[in-house]
Amino acid sequence: LQTQNTQLKDDMQDLQIYNTQLQDDMKDLQNHNTSLVRKNQALQKNQTTLEYNMQALENKNIQLKYGMQDLRNHNTRLKNNIQALQNNNTQLRDDMQTLHNSLHYPSYPIGRLNVNASVLIINNTKFSTQDMDARTGAEGDTQKLTQAFRSLPVKTDVKAHQNLDLSEMLAVLRAEANRDHSDEDFFICCIMTHGSQGKVYAANGFGVDILDILSCFKGKRCRSLMGKPKLFFIQACQGDKEQVVERTSGNSDASPSAIFAYLTTEADFFLALATVPGYVAYRQNDGADFVNVLANVLKDRGSSQDLMSMMAIVGDRMNEKYKYSPFCCTTLRRKLFFYRHLV
Repeated sequence: LQTQNTQLKDDMQDLQIYNTQLQDDMKDLQNHNTSLVRKNQALQKNQTTLEYNMQALENKNIQLKYGMQDLRNHNTRLKNNIQALQNNNTQLRDDMQTLHNSLHYPSYPIGRLNVNASVLIINNTKFSTQDMDARTGAEGDTQKLTQAFRSLPVKTDVKAHQNLDLSEMLAVLRAEANRDHSDEDFFICCIMTHGSQGKVYAANGFGVDILDILSCFKGKRCRSLMGKPKLFFIQACQGDKEQVVERTSGNSDASPSAIFAYLTTEADFFLALATVPGYVAYRQNDGADFVNVLANVLKDRGSSQDLMSMMAIVGDRMNEKYKYSPFCCTTLRRKLFFYRHLV
């Protein structure tokens, strides 16, 4: 019995040890279960975060799809706008061409040749006859016109002469008329001197009819200028009467017979006088009124307006500033522009 009792005690002790170990294992199992629960909660949280991120990505993807569609729509609008601009540009070019054609047609073609114009300037300021005073103040008019014609956007060859007697004037004019102008688009002649109705005077006091000067350049005598503009600007008195500015419409004192002294029957001529037939022309200390205004208008408007439009401006400025009018007569068949264009 003692032995059994001792064995029973030992078994009870082993059972207590086993029970303690079992409790420890249960405690470890509970701890492990708690850890698993926490890990499961973390996994659930991560799953929730992942689902949220996936939803965010889906929303972002939807936004990108809408953004791509907006970009495609914007690109389509840009293409349409570019096409509209191209169409407008084409229409604008057509309108500009139409405007250019309407502005320049019919006009003389300029720019075909190497030298667009030859310019002859004769300025008589000193006279050998006592009947004619020196044209004081007009010495610088040659330079003014030279600069004005050279300012035009065409090539000009300017030849200037000073104080020529009648034989010299006629020789210069005839030499210019006999010269070959085939390489030129138009011709300009400027004569500044004393004058009377229908005439201009050489430095020795002898006169020459303006129409005789023009006739040197008619087609039969100057074939290389046939069909081309021939321009003559005359700064000279054409009588002894003084112009009176009319504020209302009135009749001119210039008779038809006086005006006939300046008219040529051949086409392509233009004649501008510093005053109307029968009247005086004036100059100041800084030169002739007509020359000053003409030179300024050529510089200001020569690159944009035609000859007759500029002469209208010359007439307006002379009336405004000097209270008298220049005079023009023309047989030009077309508009004349002083810049390069082909029509």
